[in-house]
Amino acid sequence: MSATTEPSSTTLHLTRSREHPECVVCSPDHPQGLRVRFEALPDGSTRGSFDCQKSFEGFPGIIHGGVLSALADCAMLHCLFARGQSALTVELSVQFRHPVRVGQRATVQARLVEQSRSLYTLTADIVQGGQVKVRAMGRFFGDRLGRNAGGNADGNGDDYNPH
Repeated sequence: MSATTEPSSTTLHLTRSREHPECVVCSPDHPQGLRVRFEALPDGSTRGSFDCQKSFEGFPGIIHGGVLSALADCAMLHCLFARGQSALTVELSVQFRHPVRVGQRATVQARLVEQSRSLYTLTADIVQGGQVKVRAMGRFFGDRLGRNAGGNADGNGDDYNPH
């Protein structure tokens, strides 16, 4: 499959299970994880929701920025998973526009903006109460050689070079 494969939730979940089984953001079995379940939308984007629990707090009443960055990063990766593509983050830029509050559900939505060979550019928004609270942009490197995104056939990462 290539990243031009029609996005689907089935492809997303199969790719996630294979490539990201123990992820702190998306694994349903991670004991301390966020356990976010993403879905592919008809427009090619992906979306997930996050219960902003106190255990993910930074400053009082506010979700930690590192947690939000990980959430945005994972949403963008799932946009690629929905296309059967696995990749590694090579650049992540996050704008924190407004605090994300503890105790209120937030949603994250990601979309593919550009693809150039094996480099993908995506964006993600985290929305709470109808307001964009966080906006992120990420670049991801992935190959289609049937290997784990983390490296060569033995998974040691020796062949990772996005340039």
